[in-house]
Amino acid sequence: MIATQFIMRKMTPSAGGDPSQQRIMMLMPLFLGFMFYGVSSGLVLYWLTGNVVGIGQQWFFNRTFHAPAIPAPVKRKK
Repeated sequence: MIATQFIMRKMTPSAGGDPSQQRIMMLMPLFLGFMFYGVSSGLVLYWLTGNVVGIGQQWFFNRTFHAPAIPAPVKRKK
């Protein structure tokens, strides 16, 4: 589960942001892994399945849709 969360984090585009916030977001899968260690395996399996489906969706969208190109300014003749 922790591995799929790391993969999901790397695949999801981020808006730049603060470096300290990025470090905290990289530690979040470890924290969630520690938190989910004591819960029932069904809940972890449900979370893992959601992560795998989310990775597939993110892969599809990253591959299919690209950011729109910014058009070059048009020079007009006077």
